[in-house]
Amino acid sequence: MLFRSVSQSRYGPEVLSVRVDQYNKVWCTSGNGSSIAVSVEVFDGMNWSRLSNFPVSNYHPEFVDTKDDKIILAEFGSFARILIKNGNSWDVHQPKGQVFDVHIDSANNYWAVGKGFASKYDGQTWTHYTKNNTGMASYFHKDLFVDSKNRKWLANGNGGIQVFDCNEWRSYGPMNEGLFPWPSVS
Repeated sequence: MLFRSVSQSRYGPEVLSVRVDQYNKVWCTSGNGSSIAVSVEVFDGMNWSRLSNFPVSNYHPEFVDTKDDKIILAEFGSFARILIKNGNSWDVHQPKGQVFDVHIDSANNYWAVGKGFASKYDGQTWTHYTKNNTGMASYFHKDLFVDSKNRKWLANGNGGIQVFDCNEWRSYGPMNEGLFPWPSVS
């Protein structure tokens, strides 16, 4: 069983988020059985290690992504913090709202998505995308995926999907005039 070595509580490990990096290392945030994230565990194919020494106290990472020497972590909740590591230094950021996923794209931009927003950090500046400035769907955004063309795909609470391509969000869902790609029935 792959996750047997992850932190155990009396109820067993609770894996909250999983990513596999370009070196096939498995990164996961794990909880203590009560839905509280307590650590970031890394499996290199042979051994487990734990990411620690965060630059803030009482940090509970729930979402993780990594690429080369870059890491983005985010807590879940109203007062969540995003931690970004580039090389040996950590930066702490306050998100626009409740975070549901994080990702590092192929251009090395850090992304955080959540309740009513998608935000991109290029290492210098945050750019925030919302229904008010881009026309993206207005509810929560979950499960960010970056494809091989560096397009960002989001699942959203309006029952659809969105794609970010060339600085424009396109929404496909039941609330956008029937543009949702419904299966045809013959």
